[in-house]
Amino acid sequence: MKFVESLFAIAALLVFSACSSTPHTLVGNPVNPKPLSKDDLVRIVDATEIPVVPENSTYLGTMQTEPSADCSVENTAELLVEKARSLGANMVYIKNVKTINFIYSNGMMTMSRICKVALVDYFNVEEWGAK
Repeated sequence: MKFVESLFAIAALLVFSACSSTPHTLVGNPVNPKPLSKDDLVRIVDATEIPVVPENSTYLGTMQTEPSADCSVENTAELLVEKARSLGANMVYIKNVKTINFIYSNGMMTMSRICKVALVDYFNVEEWGAK
């Protein structure tokens, strides 16, 4: 009987851990970030268009978004800006964006969606040049 209970407990842990994936991985998180308000402007810069980071910027971290059931372009952009504000970053520097086909299951049926997965750096730029 103990074997069956143990097997059930392990299966339950696996099921619950599969449902609780994190939407991103953050590296280089600042120790005491000074968050920005919702009114502060956060600029999104594409590295393919502007390959150089401003000299007067402070690196705050790197984030890789991960595919999930809610990874549309709008939700990914919202997550990036929300994380930037929490870190005190006024620039999201997009280094790489991939479009992937994400397949997931809600327990009863398997679904698929097109996801945007981004690799970004966060910076706080002291003073912007031309606007």
